[in-house]
Amino acid sequence: MSIVDLLFGKKKTFNHPTLGILKSDRIKGNNQTKTYTWRGSIVMGTNTIETLMYLEGNYSAPFSNHTDFVSQLLEN
Repeated sequence: MSIVDLLFGKKKTFNHPTLGILKSDRIKGNNQTKTYTWRGSIVMGTNTIETLMYLEGNYSAPFSNHTDFVSQLLEN
């Protein structure tokens, strides 16, 4: 563990079946009241350009209502 991780926390990843890998800001501890930003990128339809998405969540994963909405947006 590096000193930066010790002081500021670690970056976490979450693998979503539809959205792929989402990465977080640095998270220190497991405080349920804090919200964190989770980032990812997807290619929509036949486009070759990636679309960036930013979701809010807690220390363990993005909020399910955010991931559900973006998943439905992709599917439809």
